[in-house]
Amino acid sequence: MLKILRQVQLFANLGDEQLYWLSQEGSEVWLNPGDLLFIEGNLVENLDVLLAGEVEIVKHVDGQEIVLTIFKAGTFSYEMPLLASKNYIVSARALSKCHLLRFKADTFPKILIKCFPIANVILCAFAYVSKILGQ
Repeated sequence: MLKILRQVQLFANLGDEQLYWLSQEGSEVWLNPGDLLFIEGNLVENLDVLLAGEVEIVKHVDGQEIVLTIFKAGTFSYEMPLLASKNYIVSARALSKCHLLRFKADTFPKILIKCFPIANVILCAFAYVSKILGQ
């Protein structure tokens, strides 16, 4: 697992001890094509890091499903809404066989403290997305 985690940008600046801690705190999730990762309107309860595969992000508008983007291996999702106890504004579905590392909401603040370099990556990603969305 440590070898896989070293390849994820979010974890690039962490040491072996931190990577090992993350591997113990997270749970592995496997999805098959078509499986839902999360559903629009549900409470954000996890930080998911996509280790392998592809996930499409879709939004339901006027009864139609619109594909917004495709997440590829190495991406992570819903870190800021997780901190604010918000709901998903989109849904996510596996396009291929996917392997994820999932962290529960109560683990996320511990990650930011024990693995501080992650906070910088997350805040930069949040700033980038906010800029794109004009928020």
